[in-house]
Amino acid sequence: PNRHECDRAGDVAALLKSAGRTVFCTEGEAGIRVATNAGETMVPGYPVSGPVDICGAGDSCSAGVACAKVAGCSDVEAAAFGNLVASITVQQIGTTGTASPFQVRERWSRVSS
Repeated sequence: PNRHECDRAGDVAALLKSAGRTVFCTEGEAGIRVATNAGETMVPGYPVSGPVDICGAGDSCSAGVACAKVAGCSDVEAAAFGNLVASITVQQIGTTGTASPFQVRERWSRVSS
């Protein structure tokens, strides 16, 4: 869910309690708040420059988180990957954004060096 959806549920802690599993609360350009029974961690987003179009960013972020979890990543690593995918998606102006495997690898090589 996004911040607004988490707030409607009460807060991230309340959502964690009702869901009974990790909650990844997207907070736009700030990143993702990861809530587990061990506590909360804020995983910062990746900065982007130029114009942005948020259409599709939440869906692509969720897809990135899910792919990373299936691949065996920790919750924090999965959130970071979701943020990475979303940082590409928001730069796809005028369309529902996507992030190709090539774009993901290219962005990762720039932010990890």
